[in-house]
Amino acid sequence: MLGNQDFGFLVENGPIPSFGLLIVGFGRCTKGIGVPFLCGAIYPSLQPPTAFLGPVALQGKGQCLGTALAPLPLPADARFCGVTLCLEWVVVCGQVSGFGLSDTYELRIG
Repeated sequence: MLGNQDFGFLVENGPIPSFGLLIVGFGRCTKGIGVPFLCGAIYPSLQPPTAFLGPVALQGKGQCLGTALAPLPLPADARFCGVTLCLEWVVVCGQVSGFGLSDTYELRIG
């Protein structure tokens, strides 16, 4: 909802140590852009305006129990009503020893 200053997007069950980068694409998710070194596709549009939030360190109590939250406060501005966002995390493992991709989510601001 508009004006939700506590809104954010969480990644869970990631490896530790690692860090995440949240891709926020304005508009619907695409059919996917293949990136060979990621072994998967990026679904948010990379055309402007696209936001990259992070890097955010994953923290937790076990090897694959890392979590990170990217704050994404929603302004109380009626111009954002009905805007669609596509969100996906890219996780960089350890000292860039590998990469992971989260599920992709499409949401509409109400």
